[in-house]
Amino acid sequence: LYSSRKRTDSAQSKGMKMASIKVLLVVAAALCCVCTAIPVPFTPDLEITIPNSNSPVGFHSELKATLTLAANSTMQLGKLTSLKQGVFGFQSSLDILSGTFRVTIEGVYYLSTIIHISTNSSGQSSSVKAAICISDDCILNASLQGISTFTEAQSTVSVSGLLLLESPQSVAVHLFNYGPGDVVVGAPSSFSAYLLWAL
Repeated sequence: LYSSRKRTDSAQSKGMKMASIKVLLVVAAALCCVCTAIPVPFTPDLEITIPNSNSPVGFHSELKATLTLAANSTMQLGKLTSLKQGVFGFQSSLDILSGTFRVTIEGVYYLSTIIHISTNSSGQSSSVKAAICISDDCILNASLQGISTFTEAQSTVSVSGLLLLESPQSVAVHLFNYGPGDVVVGAPSSFSAYLLWAL
């Protein structure tokens, strides 16, 4: 009886904690607009301070080769090089070939992606969206997204924000080319995730 009651109390406590975190995320989104595209300059030496020093887990990865995103198509950002994966203890959670991060520790994560794009269609309008999506579903599941519409030869899409992630969910960056011409995704495009609060 004691064991059953203890498990029930634990489940209720976790449920209340998740509900509280969801409320905090809604408030944060309303106050800080965390789910919008935020243009930021690329800084390769940027370090992210993790508030909870007891759970320093996360990774920072970069694109190791250029990718071509065909006109009116979508693609998942893959072929990554892990730069800080081992330091933060996610040796097996990020599949660098597919670019998929599989959640092993439930909690609130700070996720970000910076996509550098270029095109040979001079003067022609191009439009590229980047979205950090849960379980490869950018429509039904929560996602962080931003879009860049440009006529220059180069542009950048930068997206960052907070997501509540649970095991065994997965997260990846998806790219959408809405323009009539091909675009090239090049270095130093990146994908990062850091655990802020563990459940």
